[in-house]
Amino acid sequence: GRNTKEYEGHLYSVISGTFEVSETREININDVLHVEGNVDYSTGNITFGKDVIIEGVVKDGFKVAVGGSLYCKSNLDASDVICRKDLIAEQGIIGRGLAIIRVGGKLETKFIENCHVESQTGIKVEKNIMNSQIFTLGHLNLGEKGSIVSSHIFSELGVTAHSIGKPGSPSSEISIGFSFIEKRSLESTIQRVDVLKEKFRKLNNIPDYRKTDSKLKLLEQIEAVVKKGEEEIDLKRKNLYHFPDVTVNVTGTIYSGNIITICGVSHSVTSDISRIKFFLDKETHRIETTPLV
Repeated sequence: GRNTKEYEGHLYSVISGTFEVSETREININDVLHVEGNVDYSTGNITFGKDVIIEGVVKDGFKVAVGGSLYCKSNLDASDVICRKDLIAEQGIIGRGLAIIRVGGKLETKFIENCHVESQTGIKVEKNIMNSQIFTLGHLNLGEKGSIVSSHIFSELGVTAHSIGKPGSPSSEISIGFSFIEKRSLESTIQRVDVLKEKFRKLNNIPDYRKTDSKLKLLEQIEAVVKKGEEEIDLKRKNLYHFPDVTVNVTGTIYSGNIITICGVSHSVTSDISRIKFFLDKETHRIETTPLV
């Protein structure tokens, strides 16, 4: 059958895939896993090295790990999804606040609610994003109808949405112009250096008569590592913002109280504004606006 090879009386699979015996007793290895129903207790968690198609719903609490692309025809009610390539959720993505979805390629869906979502390439959402944290190294596009409500957005290449915020709802913050991966690396280095500084302070504050040669040597070593770490922090900060020309485009209305941050410069929206573009003025180092044509 497909993707098999016979050698010295044994049958081998030539790819990583799923084992299938046809009605004619032909043995095939499929490089696409097709789940015709739901991902639930009948299937258990899904781990597959190639593409996966799920006809039903991914139930809350079940994990999906895919080495290729993932295509869901119903709601993705997920708690933990890892997809190395693209993720297409035809209906929407619903979490329970702790849901984490990581996509190596692009992500396309109708809506995202109560999730932590990461995409290496870009995200396209047809309707809305609510109560979520969205991270992408590409562009977040909600087109002419989509809205962002009570969410934090981190998009390296900018955001396009119909509306941002909603009267009476918690504010949203849109941060663009930097890699969230590099920012996490910076924050991790800062945390590591702060721990070493505290350790240095405690060792340095002990009485001189208790400072043995080994402790003095340890102080010197910590001081050297802290200095190297601070130099690393300065370098990472200088190289964090690669795209100062990115913009936030709002084709409908952005409501008062929401925050726009471009390359580390923040601007709080103080009144409702319609059909507006936010950009960073590199001369004044301030966020400015211009009407959308």
